[in-house]
Amino acid sequence: MENYKILEKLLLNLRVSYIFYIPKDLLPKEELEKLHPDLVKDIFDQIIGLDKEGTPNPNYKLYILDIMDKRSLLKQNTMALLEARVKMDEASLKYILEEYKKHLDGHLHISNWLNTHLQKYFPKEYPEVHSLFQHHNNSFIDHSKELVTLFNLEISTPLKNDPVKEFKNLFLNEKSAENIVNQSTISTVEKWLIKPVKEITDDEIDHMLLNQVFGIDPKHF
Repeated sequence: MENYKILEKLLLNLRVSYIFYIPKDLLPKEELEKLHPDLVKDIFDQIIGLDKEGTPNPNYKLYILDIMDKRSLLKQNTMALLEARVKMDEASLKYILEEYKKHLDGHLHISNWLNTHLQKYFPKEYPEVHSLFQHHNNSFIDHSKELVTLFNLEISTPLKNDPVKEFKNLFLNEKSAENIVNQSTISTVEKWLIKPVKEITDDEIDHMLLNQVFGIDPKHF
């Protein structure tokens, strides 16, 4: 259980103090039509920031300091892994490193994709916000290189992966609520219900939110 808590904290630091956007054109038109118009307006095609708690805000400028502190959070993860190497048995450390590397690679590919396509989706905002996305991406790149050196891990090869697929896997699947927003904020999104075609239970509504609202893929920007 203790090892799980360590991994949980490591993954949390990956997905907070974040900046991202979700282009509508990642989704087929028929999937967009299933969503409440307010959700489409409030979530897609705008730059969203997450603070250190994972709380989302379309006014990302309020979270600039938190986003710029991403490198510090990733340094904390490096130190935690180095401490784990001393305290943990080899099998537990191997498992945590493998799981962590998979998530890190996903965020590495996504932050690169977001940075690369920023001017396409936000030409007016690009001059002002480009350095923030670049810093965000570089933080993941530097962290990945550091772990490769310290733990003899496999070097990430973005060209072998489809960044759009990685984006959907991290941000548009049934776990995406965990990757995009803190669990405590899910209740604030419950008003954005998918148009129901029949009477459904509260549990089914929660499942639909996770699976189709934030599950339009993560999880984990």
